Amino acid sequence: MQRSIEPFRRAGCRSTRTSTRAFTLVELLVVIGIIAMLIAVLLPALRKAKDQAIRTECASNLRQWGQALAAYGAQYKGYFPDNMRGQHLSWISPEMKDFLREFLMPLKGFTADDAAKGGRAHVTYCPTQEWHRYVRETSADEPNGMELIGYFYLPHRDKRSCDYSPAGTSWVERQKYGQVARHAPVMADMIQSIGDLTWGGSGQPFSNHVRAGTNIPTGSNFLFEDGHVEWIDFRPRRGTQPASIEVGATVGSWYTWYKIPVPVQ
Repeated sequence: MQRSIEPFRRAGCRSTRTSTRAFTLVELLVVIGIIAMLIAVLLPALRKAKDQAIRTECASNLRQWGQALAAYGAQYKGYFPDNMRGQHLSWISPEMKDFLREFLMPLKGFTADDAAKGGRAHVTYCPTQEWHRYVRETSADEPNGMELIGYFYLPHRDKRSCDYSPAGTSWVERQKYGQVARHAPVMADMIQSIGDLTWGGSGQPFSNHVRAGTNIPTGSNFLFEDGHVEWIDFRPRRGTQPASIEVGATVGSWYTWYKIPVPVQ
């Protein structure tokens, strides 16, 4: 017997057919415009968050240095490691290799072999330092048993190794904690240039923490004797206005920027 479908129709039930409607061109353009606006808003925030995370990682490296130097000083009557045979700002002496191996590396589980690699996460390098990694990879050996690190390390140096006069030789001559330059930084991120205009070469930025799309540094972390690390934005000299971080030493045609205002010694 054939069943009538009329009751179902009266109850409002009917066969359904899926219908779809394509986006119009105007609607599609509106969606694309909204997505582009979101990207434009979010990218700077994401870049800023990434830069801040890298600064924090770099500052953590320097705090590790501060802990290791304090431990060394406690064991050796307040002295900094002997760096008299180091040169310029980032070549450390053969004697400091012992400090790296015995005091610094154990803090993060590194070995002496790891130091030579200068890996991206290595505590002797800022995560953003490209130039000295490039130099390490392209150099046949390290002169006179020295080692290249990715920061400026200041204390217990021979003042004749380069012209330290812009920031004052006391910043590099001090051999112990609490001496005349006790308020000056112990270490700093690398800001360096050839003259005061050329910030990169061989496809690499010379400095740490460079601004996206340029070789211009954004600033530097500084480590002090009491172990604290401070970030200072880099503002180049404008007319009579001084730079926020100024040239601390010159090495031939190279300018190294680490001079900051410190309390009167």
